[in-house]
Amino acid sequence: METLVKLDLNIFCAVTLAVLGVNYATREERRFTIVRLFLVMVWTNLALLTLDSACWALEGRGGHAARAANYWFNLAYFLIHPIPPLVYILYGDYRARGDYLRLRTMIRRLCALYATFVALILYNLKTGWLYSVDSANHYFRGPFYPIYIAIAYSLIAYLFFFIMVNRHKIDRREFLPLILFPIPPMIGGLLQLVFFGTTFLWPGMTLSLLVVYLHVQNLHLNKDALTGVYTRRFLDDYLEERLRNQSPDERFSGILVDIDDFHQLNRTFGHVEGDRALQALTASLRQSIRGGDFLARFEGDEFAIIVGTDDQTVIGAVEARIIEGVERLNASGKLRGKLTVSLGSTVFAPGHDGAIDQFIKSLAEALYSAKLKKRRSRIQTPAD
Repeated sequence: METLVKLDLNIFCAVTLAVLGVNYATREERRFTIVRLFLVMVWTNLALLTLDSACWALEGRGGHAARAANYWFNLAYFLIHPIPPLVYILYGDYRARGDYLRLRTMIRRLCALYATFVALILYNLKTGWLYSVDSANHYFRGPFYPIYIAIAYSLIAYLFFFIMVNRHKIDRREFLPLILFPIPPMIGGLLQLVFFGTTFLWPGMTLSLLVVYLHVQNLHLNKDALTGVYTRRFLDDYLEERLRNQSPDERFSGILVDIDDFHQLNRTFGHVEGDRALQALTASLRQSIRGGDFLARFEGDEFAIIVGTDDQTVIGAVEARIIEGVERLNASGKLRGKLTVSLGSTVFAPGHDGAIDQFIKSLAEALYSAKLKKRRSRIQTPAD
């Protein structure tokens, strides 16, 4: 009876995870990095849940085939078990930084860490230090099982610490789901560790993944698919909301950033390299702006930044950091072409009809003037 209750709960959780995975498996969003990471978490947790259910069903059953199946299912379970926390580190880091190149570096490092896990788990086949299945087909935890779980939990603790340290760089809409995600499975896992034979982990994990799914769905309505920053449509909504809620004497400014000769970069190196340039510039802009500033993809190769002040010293400092960030990007050699950008800025002046449209128009005019000035400075004549 106890086993049937556990299996029923596991089946419910498995169906929920399968629905989440299949829903994305038939949609265009599955090609996006953040969705791929989410799907890895869904499918690996579904695999773990299935293996856990199979092990419970086989527990204590007689016969060589049942014991062999229980043995191999447990091995597969422990080989997959480290993957979800490792992937969640990637998910959280990418959400916080939005840097695809950094993500690739972290994948290589975490793969090396996973290889260490695999080596230790395979060593368990000889020593039984982690778990064992006896001749009566009963599963037993080994003496080092608590240490293994502590290591797995330390990965989640690292991400928790990372998010807290970088909270000023994370949008408020993303901070809460990121920080709350590990709590249900961590509590469930601790309860399951203390009360062996109970099932608390999978409901907690399913709840967390459902929260992430809803969060990802909501973000896709407002985020640009390629760069991960807000869309032009959400920029308009943001400005309208800010205008409604700000005091009469409050001021803010906008900076419009445009990649110079972006069409030439696309023609020379191809659109794939152009996309990488947009992603790299986005990551650089994230690092250049302040924590409370708003970043959106305006259109094409243009990005809009809303800065919560009209202080020209602050605006100038942000623009200087943007230029320095682009220079560091070029010096890093991560891109095949060299990027330069033009910047235009203006202060929002409310108090009349069409204020937001006029603000956007002024930003575009400021950018055009900056590009025109740069173009004229490049012209060399014999008289010079």
